[in-house]
Amino acid sequence: MCIRDRVSTFDCSFEDFDKFVADFHEKEGHKYVEEYELIKVNENKSHLILEVKDLEGFAAATSTPEMKDWDKENGYKDICYSLTPVE
Repeated sequence: MCIRDRVSTFDCSFEDFDKFVADFHEKEGHKYVEEYELIKVNENKSHLILEVKDLEGFAAATSTPEMKDWDKENGYKDICYSLTPVE
């Protein structure tokens, strides 16, 4: 299990991005992600905290031609961080 923080920017509205993330999780993402939390920074920026249980599967599912087309059409860019709990 690994924790990821995807800091994302996009040209669509936050509401559209939220719907896109929820739809992806319902259809495909639940196979690879235990849980997630989407946090709105502003109308075009978010943090997506993910508890990923299958990193290779998640990477493949988010790299399909359809996903890349969505990214391009919506000006989507992200920076992904790996998080480690502090003890």
